[in-house]
This record gives sequence, C-alpha cells and structure tokens, in this order.
Amino acid sequence: MLSRTIRPFSTAIRKCNSTWFGDYKSNIALYPRWQEYLRATRPPVLAVWGSGDPSFASAGAHAYRKDVSDAEIHLFDTGHFALETDGPAIAAVIRDFLSHKGCYEFEQEARK
Repeated sequence: MLSRTIRPFSTAIRKCNSTWFGDYKSNIALYPRWQEYLRATRPPVLAVWGSGDPSFASAGAHAYRKDVSDAEIHLFDTGHFALETDGPAIAAVIRDFLSHKGCYEFEQEARK
C-alpha cells in the first residue's frame, strides 16, 4: 500500500496515457537498440522509480544495471507519478547525481 495518493487524473493526462500505452509496442521493439547504446557508451544512469508503480515494476529500474553496472537506482514509496508525491526529494537526488557525476555547470546554474 502506498503511503500517499495523488490527485485524480485530469482528462488530458488520461488521453496522453491512453495514446502512450496504445503505442507501447513500438517502444518495446527499440529496447535492444537502447540496451546496446547503454553497453557501448556507458553513460551515467540515474533511475528514479516508484516502488508501487503498476506500469513499470521496480525490476525495470534494476535492469539498467545489466547494461551499466554502476547505474544509480532510487526507489520511492510511491506509484507511477513519483514527481507528484516526492518531487522535492527526487529533485535532491537528481541534483546530487549531477553534482557527483561532474556536472558542475548544472550545479552552478541551479544555485542562481
């Protein structure tokens, strides 16, 4: 059970989700290309996930480590719309990630 709930979906969000879910098969077909890209380039990877997401299980976040072993994974006690319930905490995780990955320009801009 999630510790928090989000506001009800707006009509626009429902329409967007329906369109996206309807075309998800084309997204899945691209997974091998994404995985090859991750293995070949090993970019910094940050996955911030809702542990109670009914659309994307937590295993999906951990799967990034198959391609980038040092991927940073953060699970929050929330659902699919993690930014709705944990926005400030997630923003802090992102700032920390960018800072320790050497993105100093971002860090300086964020402080202005």
